[in-house]
Amino acid sequence: MSEYKMIFRVAAELLSESIGIVKDEVKRGTALVGDPAIEPIDIAKYVMACEERFDVVIHDEDVHTFLRFEDSVRYIAEALYQGGQSVALATDEERVAWYYS
Repeated sequence: MSEYKMIFRVAAELLSESIGIVKDEVKRGTALVGDPAIEPIDIAKYVMACEERFDVVIHDEDVHTFLRFEDSVRYIAEALYQGGQSVALATDEERVAWYYS
């Protein structure tokens, strides 16, 4: 599995936990802006979880460019690439999901 797919899976889990939806419902085009069910505090929780999990800094002014879920995944992937980092699978569940995909 590519690193982008790993980032996508982990970020989808973080988003589902932050806004309270089922992980499998998170798609590339899932709207982060304009959905009345998603509060700004939910996005803030998601961003902070991503920063912690991926060990990246997401600048406040960049968060406003995350219109869709894929925008945030792309940002994280670019931040990791620029920093020379790779995605480490932290949990057994992530390792199993990666292996069987």
